Amino acid sequence: MKPPSHGEDPRSWEAQEGLGIPENPDGRRILVVEDDAPIREVLVTTLRLSGYRVASAEDGTVALDVARAYKPELILMDLMLPGADGWELTQEIRSDPLLGAPPVIVLSARVREADRQRAFDAGAVHFLPKPCRAGDLLEVIRTFLTEKDEASPEQIADVTGANALPDVPDAEDSSQFSLSGSMEFVVDMEDE
Repeated sequence: MKPPSHGEDPRSWEAQEGLGIPENPDGRRILVVEDDAPIREVLVTTLRLSGYRVASAEDGTVALDVARAYKPELILMDLMLPGADGWELTQEIRSDPLLGAPPVIVLSARVREADRQRAFDAGAVHFLPKPCRAGDLLEVIRTFLTEKDEASPEQIADVTGANALPDVPDAEDSSQFSLSGSMEFVVDMEDE
């Protein structure tokens, strides 16, 4: 994906994934930052089926450019990315005055407490371990978009990890989650 050119229509950044599901022109804007293509596609599809507009980026360097062009209302962020990692990118996005501190929800297989804490320290408002159920993800998204509507930017910027999920066991080999995470989303979408 090439960086956006000055004045480029942000709609041109809307995700090409999504199995041909059209965008809801009135939907809320979400940016998915995920380097694993199958997981990214499942996330985009799930969000579009739920009525959201979605842009995506596959690496940390491009994600910041896409965020500035697209002005997402919420960001789903993986931590392990080529270019800038998810921790660094979350901190940059949350502190960029042009972006208005959109809530960043981390969705990662890096589930050790130190990684989770580092995500919250960078400005993430919530942490979901991969794999997770689509219903759980959509519930968290709705919660933070509703809070964003009702809160001042200062209140949103002050959100901490209080809404995080309980501790999960450390995973020695987090690579096992990448494909199983995408399958978990597909299975759960059929159940809802």
